[in-house]
Amino acid sequence: DNKIISSSCDAGETDVVLSMKLSSSVSCDYTVDLSTMKMENEETGEIYDITSSRKKTFIPELLHSASKDKEKEDCRLTLLNDEPALYDELCQTMLLLLFEVYRSSATPNVRYRCLHCLLRIIYHSRAESIKSIAELLPLSSTVAGMLSSQDSRLVIYGLQLSEILMKKQPVLFAVYFKREGVMHAVKKILSETSVLPGRSNVDTVSVSSTST
Repeated sequence: DNKIISSSCDAGETDVVLSMKLSSSVSCDYTVDLSTMKMENEETGEIYDITSSRKKTFIPELLHSASKDKEKEDCRLTLLNDEPALYDELCQTMLLLLFEVYRSSATPNVRYRCLHCLLRIIYHSRAESIKSIAELLPLSSTVAGMLSSQDSRLVIYGLQLSEILMKKQPVLFAVYFKREGVMHAVKKILSETSVLPGRSNVDTVSVSSTST
């Protein structure tokens, strides 16, 4: 994890997502903001300070307190599990806002943040609600545009979003992705990657605490 953070700093990245194993059966994802040197728990929203010394970042001391946070019952999750309709309404409202900001903004970091939040919301959405979300938002055409971008980070977000949607609604998005050119874009990426010399060291962005 320290090596990933150091490499991201050297590459000029603004943030990086780490998946930490807190115990043999518990793991969690954290977003590290490299500009403020703070680490946010993706599931609970808890924020921790990180001690940094040049190229070394020391985070093991946070694992003990983080494991305790993981074991706490989150009242927000309890509320959303008890009120699925409320959760779906909240997700749709947030997704509409995020899409509007993403499509109207020309600032890369703003667009990245919007996509990061969008991925998290869709990942935790119920499969049943994905259909209504697909009716409200041009998900398939957006994914196709991201995969055709020259921005490698947008391509990564596009690949992750397409994977999540296919897992949630495989029959529905198999048709949409073929129609909107997502399948073609993925095949093109694979063909271009297969002819590149060596291996690419591009870090993926995780959006869940169990996978991403």
